[in-house]
Amino acid sequence: MCTAYEEQVEDIVRNFEVERKILKFLGDHPRTVKYCRWQEDKKALLFVEASHSSLQLYLDHHGIPSQDKQRKWSRQVINCLEYIHRRGVIHCDIRPENFLVHATSETSLDICLCDFGGSSCEELGLDGLALPTPAFLDPTALDESEASVATDIFSLGFVLYFIQTGHWPFRGAGFTWDTREEADEYQQRVERLYRQGKFPDVDHLFAGRVMMGSWTKRYMSAEAVLCDWDFEVDMERFEMLCPAADDQN
Repeated sequence: MCTAYEEQVEDIVRNFEVERKILKFLGDHPRTVKYCRWQEDKKALLFVEASHSSLQLYLDHHGIPSQDKQRKWSRQVINCLEYIHRRGVIHCDIRPENFLVHATSETSLDICLCDFGGSSCEELGLDGLALPTPAFLDPTALDESEASVATDIFSLGFVLYFIQTGHWPFRGAGFTWDTREEADEYQQRVERLYRQGKFPDVDHLFAGRVMMGSWTKRYMSAEAVLCDWDFEVDMERFEMLCPAADDQN
């Protein structure tokens, strides 16, 4: 019989193997973390280090980004999912900690997706057996005990929400708790609210209908989310140009 420690080691080894195979399958893409190689001596995967840590830590330290960054990063986050889903990969753990902020030039910070150890890919016969953190988890995934394109999209809506607000749904800034009881209470509360179809108020946020659509299962694909997001951006630009057009008449 395996001890708890041995089972934990087996899980870590499995996750390393799943991540290595999926990243090789996905190939080099600007929206996924750069995989370098397997380090046999350290039994670890070697990645290109993100210059500005995770999206979660970046916003915790720097606050809500500028409007331009919000639009850019949100589209890049959606593009992350659109790409991996197109390749047949379900991430299974979409949350702010699993998006990295990296300087791709002296003037540009960009987003890429990381942590594929719990991901699944039918073509490769891989299932990392992961589910998102409760704050980003569609409760129906608990009932079905598996993640899907729909559960990734559900989680995506909350990442878009986080980029504009700087906090997780139904709580203030930060993502740590003082006690285990506090964390459990929060997890139970958000699960109860989601099951009741209650989600954060997004009427005041840009593209709030895209977020709400992610939570209410309006989208069948990340590509559809991306199309709706681009439409919202185009409409915003049009509305900004309208006053200028009126002044000229």
